[in-house]
Amino acid sequence: MCFIDRDLGRIALSPWSFGFSRLEFLGDAMLGLAVFSAAELMGLPRKTTTSRVANHHLDEIFFQQFATHTSANTGDVIEALIGAIYLDSGFDEAAALATRLCLPEFESLVPAASSETISSVNARGLALVGSAVLSASAADDLCTKHPEELHQWLSEERSEMLSRRYLAAMSAELGYAPEGDLDDDVYRAAASDALEAVIGDQYFRWGWEEARSSSMRILRLPAPEA
Repeated sequence: MCFIDRDLGRIALSPWSFGFSRLEFLGDAMLGLAVFSAAELMGLPRKTTTSRVANHHLDEIFFQQFATHTSANTGDVIEALIGAIYLDSGFDEAAALATRLCLPEFESLVPAASSETISSVNARGLALVGSAVLSASAADDLCTKHPEELHQWLSEERSEMLSRRYLAAMSAELGYAPEGDLDDDVYRAAASDALEAVIGDQYFRWGWEEARSSSMRILRLPAPEA
């Protein structure tokens, strides 16, 4: 793989270097979105999909395909590479690598988003993908604003941004769910799922950029630069 910004590739292959943690955190989010959305379209069981993005499976892929390119010994390098590709070439390139590595049997079969393919994804699947879109959008924003921070801090900040209470409140405010008791776990889950399903539907219909823009508005963040 070739990088326009070669420093991104160098950092992604060097877990001990400054900036690696940011790339790994960002790549983890982008990999999750790419793999789970493709798997939902193709009807892969979610338990199987989860195993494909698990650390032990990424470690196996790393040793099979990347170990000769770095002295590192961790599958975190794969996530960092995907994060670097996202920053260097955009989401489509990053998603293509994630799918090729984690879902090789579906690489040539994953269809373009359309109303026909979306109809095969149920509400739970849409919510799952919408959650991944929100997670990736928040990761993108945090990594842009705080490039010096480590994975743990970024993860904690994202958890606060994407709390079920906040998402449920926004879902009710936007009319995706009725008003309800935000102290009720069942209500929070249902209202959040409704919002996430809308975002998932947008992702499948119009792609990452449109879904990210919607996510940024929901999270009340500035619009990303073109």
